[in-house]
Amino acid sequence: MTLNQKIIAALSGFGNPVVPKLYTGKERVYYTFNYTLRPFQFADNYPVWYKALVQVHFFCPLTFDSVARQTETAQALAGAGFTWPEVIDVSDKEIQHLVFECETIAERMES
Repeated sequence: MTLNQKIIAALSGFGNPVVPKLYTGKERVYYTFNYTLRPFQFADNYPVWYKALVQVHFFCPLTFDSVARQTETAQALAGAGFTWPEVIDVSDKEIQHLVFECETIAERMES
């Protein structure tokens, strides 16, 4: 399972779109995600594992009660093998935007 598939599987149970990088659909409640891969363990001067520094972004209207979803999202990520995420609220006057930062190990470089 790729890292993209792992993130999508962890969050798809909420019934909202989950896409890498940029969501261009019409739904008002959705997830996007991005990550950075850092070489983690080497053998013969080649990385065997990568540490994935993951950011999951949850977007919803200002009127959406996101308190329960914040906890549920953190639990879903941790249950899928990610570290327990730090949650950063970067909402503005127009939309709620919560960023879940966590880590996991990836087997190889992915695009």
